Amino acid sequence: MKRFSLCFLFSAILFVGSVENTSITYVTSYLPKGVIMTTSDIHKESINVLKPLIFIFNEKNTHNLSGIINEYLKKQITNVFIVEYTLNEETTKAANKVVNEVAEFIATIFNKTGEEYLNIHLVGIASGSRVAFAVAQRLPELTKRKVNRLTSLEPTYSLINNEKGGPNAEILSKNVNFVDTVHSNFNENETRLGDVNFYLYKKDCVHDKSLSKNSTLSLETFVKSINSNNLKALECDSIENLENGNCLSKKKIVFGENVPQDAKGSYFLIIKL
Repeated sequence: MKRFSLCFLFSAILFVGSVENTSITYVTSYLPKGVIMTTSDIHKESINVLKPLIFIFNEKNTHNLSGIINEYLKKQITNVFIVEYTLNEETTKAANKVVNEVAEFIATIFNKTGEEYLNIHLVGIASGSRVAFAVAQRLPELTKRKVNRLTSLEPTYSLINNEKGGPNAEILSKNVNFVDTVHSNFNENETRLGDVNFYLYKKDCVHDKSLSKNSTLSLETFVKSINSNNLKALECDSIENLENGNCLSKKKIVFGENVPQDAKGSYFLIIKL
């Protein structure tokens, strides 16, 4: 995996283009290289419904996913689905096509397995978070069921705010049981999207106003948390309070994959350079 410095400038991609060339790859410990899967490949025995179903949304050729795949397989998550797509010129119709395709894929799992409940976890990376959000909106219309969890690694502005400029948090809460986000920087004016919002605190970078979001850092830090409870984030509502020591008496929670799903609020994970 290509490495970046902690202060790498990353231009977050807004979800404004069409989505074409979509693929859903099913990865298990028995098929570590994965196999392309469509709704016609789904049957009652093809998926282990006793385990969580992880769907990872990523724009093609933007992030190396080997780390997150390997960590989930190591955790004995036997259902890992990689949803990749290509952004081209703006076409709402094409964007809706991929959202419907993935939502119908998940709905087919419900229908063909006969399960009333499936532990579905959508993980979106940068612009992939916007796609995951749209799938979470569409799925209850098809299944009458909410998504269990949505994790957004570096949510873009277009995810945090809808097309009318208002926040999407309320819409998410209606369709997803638990939402957590990971940000590589802290913007005090940014609407809080998740039930839990994690911020990666890098002292040498945090005051540089020229820095853009770094989705690679958010992804790599989240990957480290999948099989570990050692990363602890401190509850705090601002960088100023964090640096002035005003949050030292606040509680800490496990960062990332294993975050307690009854947690609420904003938390900082201090990254040592």
